[in-house]
Amino acid sequence: MIEIGHGRPAPRERSAQERLRNRTGLVCSYVNDLHSFAKETADRDPLNIVTVLAQELDLDMGSAAAAAAEEFDKELRLLEEDCREVRAEFPTDSTFSVTGGLLDWVHGNSAWTGMCARYHPRR
Repeated sequence: MIEIGHGRPAPRERSAQERLRNRTGLVCSYVNDLHSFAKETADRDPLNIVTVLAQELDLDMGSAAAAAAEEFDKELRLLEEDCREVRAEFPTDSTFSVTGGLLDWVHGNSAWTGMCARYHPRR
């Protein structure tokens, strides 16, 4: 949705924006997994980065959660670096708007998920 209002970029720019959008989705999914882990564990839902890392790396859940948080931090840094590089390569209003929107999406998703009653019930 972020890109729709800007028209179709040239192929190289479009490819760069698609790469950023994919990484943004990954980062948002990590945030969701970190916050939803307790709920999903209670619901016996094994599809979560924490449980996958625990299984794949033979970690206890606390270590797997820490590894997932490190993976989130790494991917967020890479996204921020990629956005800077794409802005430098394609210094257009469209690129600045799209990259800014993707970063806003990540940070907004993180804030919302951290406050969401779905994962953090009010007491």
